[in-house]
Amino acid sequence: MAVADYRRAMIGASSSYRRFRWLLPSIGLVLGASLAVRGHVLLGLLVAGFAALRMAALFVLVRRRGGFGSAGGPALQLLRSLVRGAFEAAARAVGIEPDELRRELERGRSIAQVAEATGVAVDDVVDAVIRYASARIDALVAEGAVTRETASQAKERLPLWAARVVERRTGDRGRIPGRRAWQG
Repeated sequence: MAVADYRRAMIGASSSYRRFRWLLPSIGLVLGASLAVRGHVLLGLLVAGFAALRMAALFVLVRRRGGFGSAGGPALQLLRSLVRGAFEAAARAVGIEPDELRRELERGRSIAQVAEATGVAVDDVVDAVIRYASARIDALVAEGAVTRETASQAKERLPLWAARVVERRTGDRGRIPGRRAWQG
């Protein structure tokens, strides 16, 4: 299995699980409530109770990882702050302007697909994103804006994060890399 295929498989599996793990407890709560309303109070309370316990366990897990607003903690927040620059680094690696790459993404293509279409290896684009992010993290540590611990945690995540930036299409997460929230 090629590196890019492995990355795509890992990205797809992890994002599917994150969405799915909240689905069953939610269905359990609805099912428990509907059973209780229809006269099966004991069974409804039992189903809803187990679903509520699972949901509570997920909330505790999310809170330990930094909460909903900062999922993944400071290291992931740091990487998210680098997306715009990583997008521009990817555009330079592909050899096109960021605006042209953004238009390609709006058409539903990923940075990897655009790179392959222009004859640039996807691994070269991922490496360019990693180099940019690593240099930027080092600069932030030198400025004192980021702790060394946060920087080392972010650098551990860099390969998978960079692969996600390059492999992600517009519809995969809702927004286009390099765009501000108010821009779409």
